[in-house]
Amino acid sequence: MVRLGLVAVVAAGVLGGCSPPPVCACAPPPLPFKLAFTTTISGRTAALSPVGRPPSFDVRPGQSLEIEVVVTVPKRARVSVLWLGITAGTLGQTKAHRPTFDPILAHTRRVLTAGLHSFRLRWRVPRNARPGRAVYLAADWASRQPPTFDVGQFVARLVPHRRS
Repeated sequence: MVRLGLVAVVAAGVLGGCSPPPVCACAPPPLPFKLAFTTTISGRTAALSPVGRPPSFDVRPGQSLEIEVVVTVPKRARVSVLWLGITAGTLGQTKAHRPTFDPILAHTRRVLTAGLHSFRLRWRVPRNARPGRAVYLAADWASRQPPTFDVGQFVARLVPHRRS
């Protein structure tokens, strides 16, 4: 009889509202941390908006761009790999775990720890770039500190315009 009472008390505790809240299987888990990107192109500086929308820069077909990207890694975070490159609007990786950027403008060779990290890049807008058809400066980065994760994101939107 004592056993039955003990089982009833334990079962009441387990079944009586102590279960964890439901987890939505449709939403990905939040990232353990995010990187901040500030981009300077042709003397104009802009950062990602708080909602992650990339800043837009007007460029000309054939223009040679000097690009500086400052990446801010938050405290207690480590970035194992970072790639920066140009994409027509898609993010992804090859089977060899390289981003599908074309061209790749930078690739880290060391772990990035907390703080600011600056990258100076050069890229020439193709002469046949169609006015109004944007391309993106994008980042693909990963962290191998638990939990491990990979992120692809747009850093800046480059919009070709006709020469005036």
